[in-house]
Amino acid sequence: MTLPLAARRSLALAATTALLTSGATGLLSGAAFAAGTNTGTVSSISPTVTNNTGDTAVTLNGSGFLPTSDSPLLAPTFQSAYGSSGTPGLVGTTTQANSTTTKLVGSVPTTNAPPGVYDVYTSRTDPTGTSVSAKCGCPFTISSSGAPDASSVVVGASTGTPSRGALPLDLSGQNLAEASYVDFYLPDGVTKDPGLAFTVGDPNDTTHFPGYASAQLIRGNYTHSGAFTPGKHLLRVTNTVGETGSAAEFWQPTFAAAGVSPTSTGAGSQSVVVTVSGQGIRQGSRLSMQPFKSASQSTGTTTVQDVSAGAATVNADGTQISAPFSFTQDASGSPRAITISGPDGGNYSVANVFTVTPGPSIGSLDTSALGQGANYVETISGSGFASGTNAS
Repeated sequence: MTLPLAARRSLALAATTALLTSGATGLLSGAAFAAGTNTGTVSSISPTVTNNTGDTAVTLNGSGFLPTSDSPLLAPTFQSAYGSSGTPGLVGTTTQANSTTTKLVGSVPTTNAPPGVYDVYTSRTDPTGTSVSAKCGCPFTISSSGAPDASSVVVGASTGTPSRGALPLDLSGQNLAEASYVDFYLPDGVTKDPGLAFTVGDPNDTTHFPGYASAQLIRGNYTHSGAFTPGKHLLRVTNTVGETGSAAEFWQPTFAAAGVSPTSTGAGSQSVVVTVSGQGIRQGSRLSMQPFKSASQSTGTTTVQDVSAGAATVNADGTQISAPFSFTQDASGSPRAITISGPDGGNYSVANVFTVTPGPSIGSLDTSALGQGANYVETISGSGFASGTNAS
């Protein structure tokens, strides 16, 4: 499933609030950006080619410019698989001192911009407060700094709350331009896994998930759904002109409830070895169990969980993982989820697969005092008593 990167770029605007988006024609979106008679006429741009390793100084030639109002703009003409509203336009600034009615000098923020061919515009806010634009019809090409290379993946590294059912993922590499696409491939490097998906950022948490961060870092969420292939994957980035480089290794484990043994223990049990059988379990993975608060051991602001896990071991063919678990005396009897987490963060959980039997709890005694040397059969009322339980 192809779910490419959304670009989140903070640009300095010069007397305009224009926002450009891509489409089949590369035109500005929205009626507010239709060409107006009170805009200048653009005849050419210099240079006509640049790369995305830095911002680009440009000169627009034409007539009727207002140096104090006009700004250079670029809108993508390439049809991006990201859709008609995702690939960003580039809003430039004007250098007033060097601009005249026939020449507009400025800068366009092409650093890490999506490579491809763009249309050239000027933008101006007219006396009514409406942003209007004029199209040049002269192509402007942004080349890439190189094929995007993915080098490492870490799931769960970002802070904040991820989208429902998703985990935060940080993808590191080189030449990671905006509006690129991120896909999970099988080890053959050709076949995509439709059951794994990467989406940039979180629409509900833009502060903690900035999405595209730099040419070396992309942040987003990863999800697994439907029928995915367990085991090793290659996470590959493709830019808007189809260039792709090296891939980062990523493992996706899986297991079923029937693969968990044992599925229960008593409260207070120590070093209970739980084994999970599944597929695609990478060496160095961790095994964890859903915790609950230990009411008897938590004090003030200190919270103690009622379960802890020891180091896990994985068998040679990645089909089994085992780890010891210890439980507090007041461990909750609620069903628990078990999770396998790979060293790169590849994650899989199954809910309600392990239960803890609560320990005995004394409710009352049928007598509260006895004389010295008296013999008496005490009746203890409560819950959780099992056959063979001793009292002292």
